[in-house]
Amino acid sequence: MTSGSRRLPRPGEVLAGRYRIDSAMARGGMGVVYDGRDLELGRPVAIKVLPPFVRADNARQRFLRECQLTASIDHPNVIRIYDAGFDSGLAPYFVMERLEGTTLGRWVKGHGALALRPALQVTLGVCAALEAAHARDVLHRDVKPANVFLTAPPRERVVLFDFGLSLEASRRTRITDHGVLVGTPAYMAPEQVLGKTVDARTDVYGAGTVAYRVLTGHRHIPKDSTEVGQVFDAVVHGQPKPIREHVPEVPAEVEALVMRALEKSPDERFQSAAEMRDAIREVLDRLAA
Repeated sequence: MTSGSRRLPRPGEVLAGRYRIDSAMARGGMGVVYDGRDLELGRPVAIKVLPPFVRADNARQRFLRECQLTASIDHPNVIRIYDAGFDSGLAPYFVMERLEGTTLGRWVKGHGALALRPALQVTLGVCAALEAAHARDVLHRDVKPANVFLTAPPRERVVLFDFGLSLEASRRTRITDHGVLVGTPAYMAPEQVLGKTVDARTDVYGAGTVAYRVLTGHRHIPKDSTEVGQVFDAVVHGQPKPIREHVPEVPAEVEALVMRALEKSPDERFQSAAEMRDAIREVLDRLAA
């Protein structure tokens, strides 16, 4: 059966005789995520399905790669993949843990900046996730508040998800696919915008954008940068407004930490997610003293 004749599953359908589709939770260009249930284990799951209208071979390869690379990372701060497959007549899918809570992006939009300690703890969780990914030779390339999930109490976790733009670092692949930039413009690192080779420090920049957003409630680029060209210019040439101009009570050392992660040159940033994680831990320890 050709990809064009495949379709999305309908509510009530059961994939592979096991995964029941309940309702659509989110839709995007590279996938539809459904609320579902694993009938064998009796637990809720989320099921991501590749839209059948996506016919490009590289898009299908990216979907499969997202599943494989994410599944290779076993860490509490990374979304867990349970299964993957193709069902007769349906688009390819993979099954992942069902998280209860909200994304960091939605939280900040609804509530504004987090308090200092929770903001640092969220960033710490993102760095831990990236450290685990990088240890498996995986670059995320799309770290942003919308791809960070905050699970609801009592089992609170910071979870990095949506590895749809990830790649294996050892391949040293550039971020352009046939001349198309890959990433979310406002959260891309300068080297991504410029089409240069990316590495772990690109994800460190992404962690910096998350830290800036949760500490201030604002993006690190001017809010009047709305056109793609303006956004790219701000990323490559602009300087983020100092955090303490948004929130004066933020300690200078915290501002310096975040601004280091947001340096234009990768050589001036933390050289790994682990280094940034350690710097955050040191700050948290001093705050607790």
